[in-house]
Order: sequence, then C-alpha cells, then structure tokens
Amino acid sequence: MLEAVRSSIQGVERHLLRALALRLALVALTGALDAHLPVKYTDVDYLVFSDAAAHVADGRSPYLRHTYRYPPLLAWMLVPNLWLHPAFGKVLFSVADVTVGLLVNRLLLAGGFEAATAASFAQAWWLNPVSVVICTRGSADALTACLVLAALLAAQRSRPGLAGLLLGTAVHLRLYPVVLGFNFLAACSSNLARFRLILAGAVSFGSLTWISWLVYGHEFLEHSYLYHLDRRDARHNFSPLFYPLYLLGAKAAWLGTLSLVLQAALILSVAVAFAKRKADLPFASFCACAIFVAYNKVVTAQYFIWFLSILPACAPRFRVSSTRALVLSAIWLVTQLTWLLPAYLLEFQGLNTFMLIWLYSLAFFVVNVFVLAELAASYQPAPPPHNTTRPKPRTVRR
Repeated sequence: MLEAVRSSIQGVERHLLRALALRLALVALTGALDAHLPVKYTDVDYLVFSDAAAHVADGRSPYLRHTYRYPPLLAWMLVPNLWLHPAFGKVLFSVADVTVGLLVNRLLLAGGFEAATAASFAQAWWLNPVSVVICTRGSADALTACLVLAALLAAQRSRPGLAGLLLGTAVHLRLYPVVLGFNFLAACSSNLARFRLILAGAVSFGSLTWISWLVYGHEFLEHSYLYHLDRRDARHNFSPLFYPLYLLGAKAAWLGTLSLVLQAALILSVAVAFAKRKADLPFASFCACAIFVAYNKVVTAQYFIWFLSILPACAPRFRVSSTRALVLSAIWLVTQLTWLLPAYLLEFQGLNTFMLIWLYSLAFFVVNVFVLAELAASYQPAPPPHNTTRPKPRTVRR
C-alpha cells in the first residue's frame, strides 16, 4: 500500500514537471505569438504590472501607471522583470498555476481520496487550457488562487491560524477571497478555532494593508480597494449588467446594490448548507466564488480562475456521468466563445455590437447558474467521520 502511494506521488511529480514545461514553452513563444496574432497574446494587464514595477523600483508610486488597480505588493514582486528578464512575471504566475494543481492533489489526499484519484484531478488542472492560457498571458490571478487553495488545505488539516494568515494575504492581494470567510468560519470545529482564524486573518491583511498605506497613502486605498466598489466596464465584461450600467450611468447604481445583496444572500446560504464540515469546505468555496463571479457587475475571463481552480478539489464528489460532465462543459465553453466574436468586433473593428454582446451575456449568465445548480444537485457531501473511540466496558455486578 505504501509503495503504491509512493509510486503515485512520483507520477504526480512527473506530470507537474510536464505541466511546468508546457507553460514555460508558451512563455518562450510569447514574442512570436505577439508578432503574428491579430490580437496580442500577452495580456495588457501584464504590461501594466511591468510598468508599475518600474515605478516602484525607481522609488515612485505604482499608481503613476494608469489603470494599475492592485496593491503595491504585486508591483514589487515583478521588479525582477527589469533586471532579470521581462518574462519573469509570467514564469512566476506559471509556477503558481502549477502549484495550484499540486495543492489540489494534497487537498484530495487530505479528504480521504485514493492517491490515483488525487493525481488524476491534479493532472486535469495542469492540462486545463483556460488556466494554461491565462497564466502564460500574464494574469496574476494564479497567485491568489494558490493562496486560497493553500488556505483550504490548512483548514482541512485543522490549522485555523495558518488558514487565516493565508486567506488574509489572499484578500490583500485580490479582494474576492473575502467571500470565503463565511465558509471558513462555518467549517471551524470550535469558537477557539474561529478566534484563531479571525485573528490570523486580521493580522496578515491588516499588516500588509497598513504598510502599503504608510508608504503610498490614500491612493493605495483608492486604486486597490475603493475603485472596485464603483467599477464599470462596458467593453471587457461578460456580466449582463454592463449594458444597463453603460446606458443609465449613475441612475443605475441601484443595480450594483441589488447585485451585491444577491451575492451576499446566496453566498451565506451556501455556507449554511455546505460548509458544516471541513471535508465539504472546497465545494462550499467553489460555489461561493462561482456565485460571486456570475452575479458580479464586472466579469472578465480571468475571473473564471477564481472558481475553476477550486473545482478539481471537489469534483470527485459529483455524482454525474462523464457524458453529462462533457455536455455541461461544452455548453459553458460554447456560450463563452460565442460572446467573444461580437466583443472582438466592438473592440477591434469599431462596430456597434453592444446589443448582441448583452444578449450573449444574458445567455452566459443563465448557463453559469444552470451549471452551478446541476453540480450542486449532484454533489454528495462527505460522510461523517467514523467514531474510532471504543465504548467503555460495562461493569457487571455480581
């Protein structure tokens, strides 16, 4: 038995190295892809990150770079772009993306699944074309996903302090993991564990945020956090709310409020329904992220990593046939791809395709809700832990 587990781990390591090689090969081909593709392969956000890194390296604020909407920590992490290689950040994001698959493997092992099952679902992540493309184009979301998966693993291993530290760091880097707080609290086994989780999360998030504020002042809060509360995006946005917000402007502010209320209510209901045991925490977290993205007023392709990165860690508990899974995946991908054509015509050809984009966005929202409902209906919660304590022997009086 031990030899089989050891052999499986070695197999995981081989797949990990291949996954990393695949991503590094794409990073190496970026120059050629950017030169020959009509739409550059490198994400425009990566150029923003690199410019912000140049500013902090020269002792200036990263927010001198227009559209930089992240904490300074990310800009500092990419300073080696300047003196090592311009693709350093893409390599860093690729390593983080591969680490997500390794954490999926560890989560499934901690959840009691066999080594072969854990290895197969880790490999599914490593071969996921969405994650491969997004990290090699230069999206930083793999870093946050890595922290979230590590926090889930810490919680699974009954280490609430470490889980809080990792989750607080993830929230500082990207705000969305805050929606997982309900789940982590619900999965804690005692009030002491909840206290340790909250305290550790407050320390990590508070210290990083306080240092950033000391150095960069109010502009850090404005661009990293406050900006997202009123953000609108009329061109790169899958959300069906983008068009009403675009047409009505400030008059449609109530739509953003309604969206926020729906998100909070649904995420809280997920925590109550699914996060009662640590073994079900990955699924509850997947649902929370999927709901947050689907009902958000701004939805971009990189947001999909937020919930897709957690999906393999709970997928073995879905009681759904392979055919059904392929059909659901195909529906989700096709509705996403059909959205891209009118979006391309608007962005690069200057055609007025707003109405068509809005209709496809509505269809994509319906598909997201439908797929999530199907997965929730097919999810089989983790069985309760076996009672390993022996009953006390009864005293027989003579």
